[in-house]
Amino acid sequence: LTLSHTLSHYLSVSLTHTHTYSLYRSHTLFLSLSHTISLSACLSYSHSLALIHTFSLYLTHSITLTLSPSLSSHS
Repeated sequence: LTLSHTLSHYLSVSLTHTHTYSLYRSHTLFLSLSHTISLSACLSYSHSLALIHTFSLYLTHSITLTLSPSLSSHS
């Protein structure tokens, strides 16, 4: 008789940072930082007291740069 049990956890965290900068009063720089953290953990054990722990961490970075002319009135 073999007793086995598997416990799995999955956690996903998404962080978004946005920044807006004005360059030379003529262009606007839009900076968007997206961070995605995926945490996957698998815990399994059997009757033979063997403990197997699998830990995985995934980190993804996404950077978006947007440079657009600002619609400022010219004096």
